[in-house]
Amino acid sequence: MSRSSVPAYALAVILSTVLWSTAAAAQDSFYDKRQVRLVIGNNVGTSYDLSARLVARHIGRHIPGQPQILPQNMPGASGLIATNYVYNAAPQDGSVIGAALQSIAQRQIFGDENAKFDAGKLQWIGNPTTSVDVIVTWNASKVKTIADAKRFSVPMGSTTWTPRAASRWRSRTTCSGRSSGW
Repeated sequence: MSRSSVPAYALAVILSTVLWSTAAAAQDSFYDKRQVRLVIGNNVGTSYDLSARLVARHIGRHIPGQPQILPQNMPGASGLIATNYVYNAAPQDGSVIGAALQSIAQRQIFGDENAKFDAGKLQWIGNPTTSVDVIVTWNASKVKTIADAKRFSVPMGSTTWTPRAASRWRSRTTCSGRSSGW
């Protein structure tokens, strides 16, 4: 580095430091002494509620300005009411976040007309747990593989879909000869 480039380099370092600290200060001041609502789409005491409350207890320390996180339950329709609220009615300024069921995007994918959100536009920030999704059929079923499921209709069960949505999915599988879910 030549002597003439040292002042330019030093100026660049100083400017980037000032700009970075200004941006960090702006973030700190936005959340400083603020409350952020964490809308939980399930009943109090359920595993999703407990996980969300655990996150609420600790996540504020990891957000610039360390806001207070206030859990608020909004149960109903397997989290659909809460997700619709966060997407359509809640302030879009970072003061409200949602704890949605991991399967909530499937409601839109499978054509639930009550899903009033675009799952692709939700800003996913994390997941407090991991899970393994399993599909099973009865041992006498013709369906033994995913390829079989694309050829044969088989009743399916789920923990969060409405029976109406599940029946639409099953009829789509039968009509098209393949599953739209895989």
